[in-house]
Amino acid sequence: MKTYTFYSDSHKHILHDYYLKTFPFEDDLELVVRKIPQDCPSASFMHQGWMSAMRKKMEYVMDSILETKGKDEFFIHSDCDIIFFDKIKDNMIEEIGDNDIACIDDVQMLCAGFFIARPTDKILSLFDNVLKNMDHFSQSGSGDQIAMNYYIKDMNIKAKPLGRRYHNVFHSIEKEWTPSVAWNFDVPEDIVMHHSNFTRGIETKVALMDIMVKKGESTKTTVGA
Repeated sequence: MKTYTFYSDSHKHILHDYYLKTFPFEDDLELVVRKIPQDCPSASFMHQGWMSAMRKKMEYVMDSILETKGKDEFFIHSDCDIIFFDKIKDNMIEEIGDNDIACIDDVQMLCAGFFIARPTDKILSLFDNVLKNMDHFSQSGSGDQIAMNYYIKDMNIKAKPLGRRYHNVFHSIEKEWTPSVAWNFDVPEDIVMHHSNFTRGIETKVALMDIMVKKGESTKTTVGA
C-alpha cells in the first residue's frame, strides 16, 4: 500500500523534521513524496494562492488513484503537517472497512488532509468533481474540502470519519489553536497521529507540532513500540 504526501518550499522543514522523522515505515507500506510549487506565498489558510495550491493537491490525489488503480486495494493520501505516533497500515485498513473512503474529521465535516480510500472509478470521479468545481465552494472556506464533502453525499460515496486516535487540535479544544492556548488540551492516550491544522501561519503550526511531539512522547515511547 502506498502513502502519498506532498510539500512546497514553505513546508520543507515540516516534512523533514516531523513527517519523515515519525513516518511508520513498515512492510508493504511505501511512502511517495511530491514537491509542488509555492503558489501560496504566505502558506496561510485561504490567503492569496491557497486555492491554486489546493488544485495541485487534487491533481496529485487523482494521479495517486490512477497509479494504484488495479494494483492495490487501498491508498493513503496525506498532508505533510502530520506527526505519527504508531503504526498505521493495519489499523487504517480496519478503519475503512467496507467503505469507499475514511478521513480524519474536522468535527463538522470530513477532512481531505489525511484519508484512506479505494482507488476505484467511483473515487476517481469524486475527486474529478472536486477539482472541476472546488472554486464554486471557496466562499464558505477551503473549497476542496467543502466540495469533497458535498460530492461524497451527492454521489452516494460510502464514507466515514477515522476514529479519534487520528487527532487534530479541534477535537480537543473545538476552536483554532493559538500560542495562548499553549499546552492546555488533552490528547487520546492511544493516539496514532496528529494533523496540525486549525492553526494560521507556519510559525504557529510548528509551535503546535512541537507541543504535540512532547504530548505524544508522554503517551507513546517510540513509533511502533
